[in-house]
Amino acid sequence: MKSKINLILFISAFLAACNFTGGQSNLEKYNFRSKNVQRNILPWQLNEVSGLAVSKDNKLYCHDDENGVIYQININTGSIIKRFQLGSFGIDADFEGMAIAGKNFYIVTSDGILYKFREGNNLAKVQVKEIDLGFSSKFEIEGLCYDKSTNSLLLASKGYPGKQYKGKRTIYSYSLSENKLIKTPRIQISLKELQKRFGIKQFHPSAIEINPLTGTYFVLSAKGNRAIIEISKSGKILNGIKLNKKLHRQPEGLTFLKDGTMIISDEAAGKRATLTKYNLLKTEAH
Repeated sequence: MKSKINLILFISAFLAACNFTGGQSNLEKYNFRSKNVQRNILPWQLNEVSGLAVSKDNKLYCHDDENGVIYQININTGSIIKRFQLGSFGIDADFEGMAIAGKNFYIVTSDGILYKFREGNNLAKVQVKEIDLGFSSKFEIEGLCYDKSTNSLLLASKGYPGKQYKGKRTIYSYSLSENKLIKTPRIQISLKELQKRFGIKQFHPSAIEINPLTGTYFVLSAKGNRAIIEISKSGKILNGIKLNKKLHRQPEGLTFLKDGTMIISDEAAGKRATLTKYNLLKTEAH
């Protein structure tokens, strides 16, 4: 009898530990279906807004996609607080994801060129270091985020996953400690599983970010189904939700505030670019 009780206690403790380490989805805790989400129109300079990133002190940054100009944005209004430029003459490239690691800022181009720089004052021109990550021309890199637990940058490929990963979407890792790209994907996303479990078709990652409260990965898609999925630390797909097409015409940027508030940016797509905030649903006290 005593051994049975010990076994039950062990199983209960094990299941509790699994839940604590990200076995359950937190995606459903956001108010995606609410009509009262905070949505701000962005200035015309940000019609092509792409990457989003939040600093340690909860400041929001983005860029304008093609000219190498970085903007600090007011989280509550969407207005521009300041802007600074990469290099003396700017950089003409197809910029995508953005990340902040300590005092260093990073943005990546679709062809896998990484730019490293420090924050500048308003209208400043900052020095920038260019790093070729070594992706083949088949890749189209879009998502970028910083993973503090491994001191690495995570890079999401929009379409081509790599030669051995047909039917998947892949997330690669660039080690900041060793300054090299890890050739094996950190995460593999099964397109078949997304369609079967959540009805999500044509998933093409446009952004990736780590939820600061859970440590799980959130991946956004702008092409095909506008959708967002959550992935556990071990690479398991926890949940997937289709986004409201009226709110999200072209969701390209994703980040989180310290309190877990989710922020998604949408390019103008013929109208005006927007910034949408999703708060965590309040749970009732028991």
